[in-house]
Amino acid sequence: AEPADGEAALTSAYDGEPVFDIAEGTYRVHVRVDGVERTFPLTIKAGETVTPSFPLDAGLVVLSSPGAESVSINEAGADIYGEAKEITRLYTLPGNYVLPAGKFSAIARKGEASVTQAFEVKPGVRNEVKLPLPQ
Repeated sequence: AEPADGEAALTSAYDGEPVFDIAEGTYRVHVRVDGVERTFPLTIKAGETVTPSFPLDAGLVVLSSPGAESVSINEAGADIYGEAKEITRLYTLPGNYVLPAGKFSAIARKGEASVTQAFEVKPGVRNEVKLPLPQ
């Protein structure tokens, strides 16, 4: 997330267990993994070691569709134009993607053939979605 007015970005990390040496104070921690973004407050006191946990309320979706060229992941509902917003499109299958808990749909495509399937992501759960294309 972009820093709010009066804030400055302090540091960033790209692995799951970063270690920082930062000054005492109150911070906002922005966590982003695939389709999940959350911001958490964090207070650091002088001389203390803090090992915070940031629950994302997310799950892993594993998509497979033998022979498909791509699989798109969409929001479950339609917008005012009657279309679902695409969250991402995977071209390497089977594919993994982290999503917030909730309802979604997946569309597998190969040429003119396609198949759509609704699915629900539950937090902390591996959610497998198989999309067999019509023959």
